[in-house]
Amino acid sequence: MRRVRPIYSDTFKRRRRRYGLIVGVILVLGLLAGGGFWLTHRTTRPSAQKYPVMGVRLDQSDGFQDFASLHSHGVDFAYLKATEGASYFDDDFVSNYHRASGSNVALGVYHFFSFASSPEAQADYFIKQVADRSGQLPIAVQVSAYTTVPTAPKLNASLTTFLQRVEGYYGRTCVIMGSRSMLAKLKPAIGQRSVIVQGSRSESNAKFWEYGSEIRVGDAKYRGMVYVGSKADFTQLVNVNQ
Repeated sequence: MRRVRPIYSDTFKRRRRRYGLIVGVILVLGLLAGGGFWLTHRTTRPSAQKYPVMGVRLDQSDGFQDFASLHSHGVDFAYLKATEGASYFDDDFVSNYHRASGSNVALGVYHFFSFASSPEAQADYFIKQVADRSGQLPIAVQVSAYTTVPTAPKLNASLTTFLQRVEGYYGRTCVIMGSRSMLAKLKPAIGQRSVIVQGSRSESNAKFWEYGSEIRVGDAKYRGMVYVGSKADFTQLVNVNQ
């Protein structure tokens, strides 16, 4: 007769511990992924007490903007897209800039950095199109992984060339806009410059935080931003760049 091998209670305990560990890891990963999605797509602004200065990021896809209405809903600043690469100029940049100039909304402008155009050509195009419409906030350069990202040395060298050319023309230091992972790749080019963090904020040198892409302001949705600092600090920043 075949002998039946006994199954001891500690075998069941080990299995339960193993299954429990697997389930725990899955739950943690799910929470992290869900938390990242919520931080990017959140629909409410962070604490107004901690971040009292609110803003939005705009491009032509947002359509006509009433900046007086935006200000009445708590918007203190707006970053307007100006250029992308060496040949794209946002259709609504000029009209948005002029309308906002008569409101109480402080303005910043930004360039979307291309991996396909030379940094010199991009800088020259930005300067030509923006001219003296550079706003009261630091000029921003958005770097996003819209396609295959160049090697870190090549990307940092190219971005540094663009920054130095634009900063030399305007006499102002730019800020770099991107996700945490992208900003980590750009540390050599960023140097002592400040950044605009998109998504979860943890950068010590963050000047602004873009905390969500579908933030309701009045009757519309925007890419919501906050200034990382007090109202007094923000006022000083605006005055410096007047």
